[in-house]
Formats: sequence, structure tokens, C-alpha cells
Amino acid sequence: VLTWNYDEPAVISYQVYRAREGEPSRLLATVQQRSFEDKQLLINTRYTYQVVAVFQSGARSALNQALVL
Repeated sequence: VLTWNYDEPAVISYQVYRAREGEPSRLLATVQQRSFEDKQLLINTRYTYQVVAVFQSGARSALNQALVL
């Protein structure tokens, strides 16, 4: 389960990106809450996650620093 804090009032959703070790990041899910449970994991595999905030105006935040799990 991933959770994050981002207290901007105009955020309408978050895009969660995931990459397997040695592969590029891909959009995994779009969620409205500040958490996500990844249920599509492979055993003995390292993943990197990043989150982007999407605002009401259509603007997007920069990718956050990658979290390697």
C-alpha cells in the first residue's frame, strides 16, 4: 500500500506510475484518494513508484522522487 501527503485544494486525482527494475515507468492507475494498493506484484521483483497530481485546470505536478520497493 502506497500513501502520500499532498495538500493542494485544486487536486482532482493522482496518477500512479510504476516501473519494474530496468524498465521505463508506466501509468498504473488514476485514483482520487492519497493512497493506492498495488495487487499486481511479482515475487522477487523490485518496483519503482512515482505519483503525479492532476489539478482541476488540467495542469499536472512534476513526478515525485521515485520510491523503490
